Amino acid sequence: FPVTIGSTAATTAATTKANKPKTETSDNKSFPVDISADQLISQTKGGQSEYRGNVVLERNKLTLQGNSLKIIHPGDKLQQATMSGSPAKFKDYLPKKQQWVNGEAKNIVFQQDKDTVTLTENAYIIMDNGNKINADKIVIYNKDETFEAFGSKQTGRVKMTIQPEKD
Repeated sequence: FPVTIGSTAATTAATTKANKPKTETSDNKSFPVDISADQLISQTKGGQSEYRGNVVLERNKLTLQGNSLKIIHPGDKLQQATMSGSPAKFKDYLPKKQQWVNGEAKNIVFQQDKDTVTLTENAYIIMDNGNKINADKIVIYNKDETFEAFGSKQTGRVKMTIQPEKD
């Protein structure tokens, strides 16, 4: 069932999509979080929940998909969401670059306070223009739309492909 995390909705309340239109901003803090899954496994008064089975988390233009999701939401305010899958998938719009970025990894963590998305274990992202990064860990800084990638302990390598400009 869908669940919305935000200042106006209880975490267990079934909801529909927010009436607020999606905008061209990377400031996700002003938008509610919609979660749908086959099952809500646990929800504690301390602000932690776990969802399993075909999990989808959406906030503005950010979408995470995977097999399971653990969220930390003290006081009904999203702090962190960790999506796991084989692979977990990620999609977001970068308004300054005017491009979508898609990615996959075993684990994807969205941190609200830092406004980052971190992909770990076989991480891969690709932009609309075809530029791509493969690494063990990729951090996307949404506010300034920059990336940081780290190689694995075995190889220590990061692979990036930059496409030529099109005329």
